[in-house]
Amino acid sequence: MELSASFRLLWTISVVLLGHTEARPRPVLRVSSHSWPAEGDSVTLSCEVRHTSLNWTFLWYRAVPSRRACLSRQNSADVRYRGNTYSVKLLSDSSRGAGGSYTLSPAAFQHTGLYVCRAERGDPAYQTEFSDVEALWVTGLSPPASLVIRPNRAQLFESESVSLSCEVQDNSTGWRLRWSTNREEESDCPRNWRSEAGPTCSSGSTSVWDRGVYWCESESGQHSNAVNITFNSRPRPVLRVSSHSWPAEGDSVTLSCEVRHTSLDWTFLWYRAVPFRTVPYRRNSADVRYRGNTYSVMLLSDSSRGAGGSYTLSPAALQHTGLYVCRAEGGDPTYQTEFSYVEALWVTGLSPPASLVIRPNRAQLFESESVSLSCEVQDNSTGWRLRWSTDREEESDCPRDWRSEAGPTCSSSSTSVWDRGVYWCESESGQHSNAVNITFNSRPRPVLRVSSHSWPAEGDSVTLSCEVRHTSLDWTFLWYRAVPFRTVPYRWNSADVRYRGNTYSVELLSDSSRGAGGSYTLSPASLEHTGLYVCRAEGGDPTYQTEFSDVKSLWVTGE
Repeated sequence: MELSASFRLLWTISVVLLGHTEARPRPVLRVSSHSWPAEGDSVTLSCEVRHTSLNWTFLWYRAVPSRRACLSRQNSADVRYRGNTYSVKLLSDSSRGAGGSYTLSPAAFQHTGLYVCRAERGDPAYQTEFSDVEALWVTGLSPPASLVIRPNRAQLFESESVSLSCEVQDNSTGWRLRWSTNREEESDCPRNWRSEAGPTCSSGSTSVWDRGVYWCESESGQHSNAVNITFNSRPRPVLRVSSHSWPAEGDSVTLSCEVRHTSLDWTFLWYRAVPFRTVPYRRNSADVRYRGNTYSVMLLSDSSRGAGGSYTLSPAALQHTGLYVCRAEGGDPTYQTEFSYVEALWVTGLSPPASLVIRPNRAQLFESESVSLSCEVQDNSTGWRLRWSTDREEESDCPRDWRSEAGPTCSSSSTSVWDRGVYWCESESGQHSNAVNITFNSRPRPVLRVSSHSWPAEGDSVTLSCEVRHTSLDWTFLWYRAVPFRTVPYRWNSADVRYRGNTYSVELLSDSSRGAGGSYTLSPASLEHTGLYVCRAEGGDPTYQTEFSDVKSLWVTGE
């Protein structure tokens, strides 16, 4: 029986609505200009519902300790903050439509607390989720007590020794440390901290879970200044070699060390990484790891501690070849960062006795590309062999799964990304050739685009463009039509492509332009140009071909 037109319309509308139901939005609450104003300042809370074009009005709440004995109930008027459940209490002067802002002016002690907002619209009213909870701490101009932090900074680090004390300005008593962190408790000091006279809480094993707001509070409800203390993960500096890691003898080389995202004034220490003499690897000892091996660190005798995080080797000499590490220290008492990751430096002689020859002659290679590495000796010395430093370093004549040939030469037609690393030639007497950092990238897939759109009219000009990103090879391009696949099953690595769940064969276009800058133009476009198109690129000597691009459809419309 045929459905009526009105019924079909209602059914279609219901499907569209049900199929496009979006998650209930959650507004973003912000406190300006900061969450710890002084008494008398003006503080504005702003509430925003992002990524919607609707006109919202806003409701403002205080979050107060929840009286319920159980956890927050789904869809109840409860919110969560740092692991605890709070009820929400609508502010009596809650302004519903003032542009999403709520101002406290002047701010007073009683404004200290937790705030939440939500938005609503329509009739009947549709309400958003509650925003995340934001804390506001109002400090008196002359608080009766002060929170003293040792070391004297609000940015602290994991495992750093710290103490927090309440220094009372008058003779009042009953003061104790209070906090609002991810693991809030009702005790004299945070978990795993020591309680001392003062009142003071101290710890030598802080963690990122201790980050939060700390203040002092008396039995009568007076409180000190509040401080937002961050306990960040132990930082690891970033070590760089300029301008590259394979300078020639006599060049000037600068190592730079940088600690990011911290405000502490750091000084720097510089080390050589030398072969590790003892086993097993000791956790937290002065050891570092590089390409699966363990090394000890040796402080450089001329290590410059404060020269802006740089260490210069000028002129670079053969004995500077090696592995380098840095670390930073700062604060009082001194706090040290992790060691940086290891960076290799290879200094090449002006006339090395041997040369590493790569075929094909480039340092950027690709997965499954045929490659050979040879040591060409300039004199009559013997005992040369290929050496390498990769993610799978081994003690053998050639890397794993490579063939060993006379020369000495190592070759492979099944390289992988795990073969990327530094290669060089070395003699039994310790002489070495130039070193080359070779990358074995994944087989690239070009990107095919249709300009200006995929549905031109008959007679328009249409250009297909093909691009291979993030490679330095000079590519030429091949253009294909994707046609229905005649045989099954789908053959892996065959000249077939997939489009919308179906398999297609590729058919090289007879006028395929191989070198026209990665573009193929149809002008004028005609109805028979409608179809599926693919491109691929090739380059190098011997020729290496990329994957096929994704399939693009072209639909030419008659006039």
